[in-house]
Amino acid sequence: MLHIGIMNEMIHPDAKVPIVKRKVILKEPQAAKSELEISGIPDNAIIIDCDKFKLANVFFNNSKNELQKADYIIIAVKDSNRHIVFIEMKSSNYPKKHEIVNQLRGACCLVEYCKAIAINFWEVSDFLQEYKACYIGFITTSHKTKTKTIKESIHNNTPDKFSKMRGSYVEYNHLVGITQISDALMH
Repeated sequence: MLHIGIMNEMIHPDAKVPIVKRKVILKEPQAAKSELEISGIPDNAIIIDCDKFKLANVFFNNSKNELQKADYIIIAVKDSNRHIVFIEMKSSNYPKKHEIVNQLRGACCLVEYCKAIAINFWEVSDFLQEYKACYIGFITTSHKTKTKTIKESIHNNTPDKFSKMRGSYVEYNHLVGITQISDALMH
């Protein structure tokens, strides 16, 4: 709870996405009908709208596309599982992989900046160190369908190896692989 509490204190309310009844609806800013509903969000969670971080836009030149950011970041604790989930949404059927990778990398940099703030101003030297990163690209979020995994990446712990999913509805456990682990144990 300590790390999520610090994030809640650090992040401006306008940059947080409200969680209602353990559910959230994320919207892609560039596509009015593009939505992703995530249910089963842990009670101990924060969801950040990355587009609200404008500081980089007036500081960097964007010579390597470093201004790109994924749409959302979920930082959550469920039981002993701690995750940072980076989500990029695309309404197109054929998004360019390198664009998604750059956007996921940019969001990763935003989290690293938050870590530096927590270490230097809250004096928490291990801030978010125990959290596992998950990188996910959602495509065709404009159609109301249950999410299907297109390209499963067991090691989706870097922007280059993100999992690709299609649909507009998903359970949090599916995003972080908890269901897949428990399903595997059942068989």
